[in-house]
Amino acid sequence: MVGVYVLVKVNAGTVWKVSESLEDFEELESISILTGPYDIIVHAELPSNQDLRLLLDDMHAISDISQTETCIAIRR
Repeated sequence: MVGVYVLVKVNAGTVWKVSESLEDFEELESISILTGPYDIIVHAELPSNQDLRLLLDDMHAISDISQTETCIAIRR
């Protein structure tokens, strides 16, 4: 399993619209709106790196997402 957090920046005024679009992604375990330099953080537990790549491709297809930063969780 690959645990991942994706920090998301969106175009001004679209944070609620984007967060609603992200709710359609069944693989996401949580979606939170943030204050600070990023607008949204999502968490997913995925079976493989290939699934992570597919998730990011699908997220980048949302037109109002302007930038993402992906953080892979390293388990102890």
